[in-house]
Amino acid sequence: MKQATLGLIAAVLLMVAFFIPTQQALVLSETRTNERVFYYIPVKQVKDFQVTFTHSIHLSDVNEFYRIVEDGRIQFVKMIYEDLAVGMPGYAEENQTFERINGKWVLTSEDTFTDSFTLYNSSIHKKLELRYDNKIYDLKQQVPTGHSYRIEVAKLSIADVWKGEKIDGRE
Repeated sequence: MKQATLGLIAAVLLMVAFFIPTQQALVLSETRTNERVFYYIPVKQVKDFQVTFTHSIHLSDVNEFYRIVEDGRIQFVKMIYEDLAVGMPGYAEENQTFERINGKWVLTSEDTFTDSFTLYNSSIHKKLELRYDNKIYDLKQQVPTGHSYRIEVAKLSIADVWKGEKIDGRE
């Protein structure tokens, strides 16, 4: 009887541990779907990441820099791009700076935070990469194109990790 009780307690503790979120990750959740489809990159000590994409009209690269802050939100740090035209900021708003450095436009922000943002992974074969911890994650190759993805920082449980798909980066 005592062994059965201990076994039951151990089983309950293992089940609880299986569902407790402990692993912080950058999570890309597909939007506009009834199923929970998500991809993730485990977050380590490094808190900065970058999204680089080729602008579909200008055909030049846009680099967006972000930081994961203590409360799990995402801070927009800066954006660097070459062309001022359709879809690109042409001036600074409050608490931002806008300047031209080495032939590129740099928009920097001190206090822009969000819980998440959305990226569209178009089927046009242009660059869409996420850079984190000295690795490049080619989103065109690793997540389905033609879909939008909400990017957020979340804690995942072991059960979540089994349901999602880990994205592998290259050096």
